[in-house]
Amino acid sequence: MEDTYIKKKSEDCLDRNPERTPIQICLSGQQITIDCCLRFNRRAIKTGPSGPDGLTYAQLIQTGISRYWSGQHLINTPELPGTVSVSVIFQSPDTRRSCLIRVRPLFFMPAHVVSPFYRRLWGFFKTGQFESIGLNWSPENPGVMVLPPFENQEIPQRVAAHEFGHLLGLGDAYGAFYRFYANAPNTGHYIMNSRGTVQPQEVQMVLKAHKTRRMQYFPRSFQISAIRRGIKRDLLYQVHALAGRCKKLLRTLKHSNR
Repeated sequence: MEDTYIKKKSEDCLDRNPERTPIQICLSGQQITIDCCLRFNRRAIKTGPSGPDGLTYAQLIQTGISRYWSGQHLINTPELPGTVSVSVIFQSPDTRRSCLIRVRPLFFMPAHVVSPFYRRLWGFFKTGQFESIGLNWSPENPGVMVLPPFENQEIPQRVAAHEFGHLLGLGDAYGAFYRFYANAPNTGHYIMNSRGTVQPQEVQMVLKAHKTRRMQYFPRSFQISAIRRGIKRDLLYQVHALAGRCKKLLRTLKHSNR
């Protein structure tokens, strides 16, 4: 019975090398299963934001991924006519090759997914996308998710769901600098934009990423006005972030001198 299950699961999996793929996409009829093998650093496992539940960052990250990516989506393509059901499951990190998620202080960068050093830079020549300079994605090498230690329980769930989209093979839709600070058209409610939820197009893009083994990107445009606004926004973000860290350091020093 167990061997039959493993064979069936392998046949349903869209990925070429399931045992080497940390996040598998399995398709059976109208059911899509996102099969995750994740591992966390010590800070993520042992600590968490203050809250009544006492949940760790690792628990909140998994909750956010499952909460945002599970659901019903009207795909309605020739391959998947009608509505599909998406579910997320998590395996033990020793089941197969796993994907690392780290929680640590970030001084100048927001949460992100990045490839190991040996996979960076040359991804640009493969895709022509500036985004792939830092994240050279493949199903077997989806990257490392890095999140700061947020101070409430809601933010890490939402941010982890967005970053998980990168691990699945999706590019950003919001106006990042590598997108010339321009949002992808009509994506304000997408999870790969700033504050959205998973949309049917994003589910289709995930399927295509794992079928073609190529990261899927949203269209970008070059607009001088968007670049000006984006540079100003980034500078303000860095100033506020630096001010916040200075205030936190001063409070710590003041408390230690008492």
